[in-house]
Amino acid sequence: MKSHVILFTCCALMGCGAESGTDADSEMPTGTEDVASAAQPLSLLELLTDRCSGAVAISDVGTGESILMFRNIPGDPLQPFSAPPISISKRRLTWFCFDSKTSISGARTEEHSTCPSGTHHISARLGPSRLLNIRCLT
Repeated sequence: MKSHVILFTCCALMGCGAESGTDADSEMPTGTEDVASAAQPLSLLELLTDRCSGAVAISDVGTGESILMFRNIPGDPLQPFSAPPISISKRRLTWFCFDSKTSISGARTEEHSTCPSGTHHISARLGPSRLLNIRCLT
């Protein structure tokens, strides 16, 4: 079983390209800054952007790996990407946006995002203004 602050195996939870630099519209980092810091060099295929005001759970039933992220930092700053990236078995991701910022219990909304062909790993982060970034990696 893998363990990390925000990465763990949890099938029961779900019922088992961007340019480098900053985004000119928001002056926010694009997500290409630290891809090479993974154990194996991974290439960014696409940076997905979505919105969720609460906690987020992304799980891949095929690999059993999950990412959990909470909005429990004062001021809701841009958080670092989850590390290490998790392996995924399908390009279409199912993720859940929870009503609570600090818990994965209670009401939730099921959402879907699709990474491009060639995606085998993802990492994610939360940021201000309900930001959710998902990096689709080789």
